Amino acid sequence: MAKKTILVPQDLDGLPVISHLRGTAMKTVQEHYFEQLGVHPHIAMELENMEAIKALISAGLGTALLPLCSVAGENGRGTVPKKIRGLPMTRSLLLVAADWSAHPPAIRRLARRILRTLGTPQSNRSATRIIDVSDEQD
Repeated sequence: MAKKTILVPQDLDGLPVISHLRGTAMKTVQEHYFEQLGVHPHIAMELENMEAIKALISAGLGTALLPLCSVAGENGRGTVPKKIRGLPMTRSLLLVAADWSAHPPAIRRLARRILRTLGTPQSNRSATRIIDVSDEQD
């Protein structure tokens, strides 16, 4: 499997997986994803910390489903990201503030950077307009 660039769902059946802790958002997303694919990997271990999960993967103790941003570039030292053919794995994240104008400009700049990096083009445009209106009020 190490030589494959794209995996098929059946490759995951029985595979030792280092998972996030039960009750966490990532664990829920992972369970739903495996269910939709119709596969039953072997959960070898459950951990809370993503860096600990990556360390165990680097040591060759299993595999994991992790956000691409956590294994891209320098973040992924010792890991080899693979794509799974079929169903894309997605998760929605919200960036929320009751009143953006109440936050300092540095927080609004950080929010815009998060949106540019992780948001969809549509969500980025609509949310950035709201944050930018706050900047005009300063």
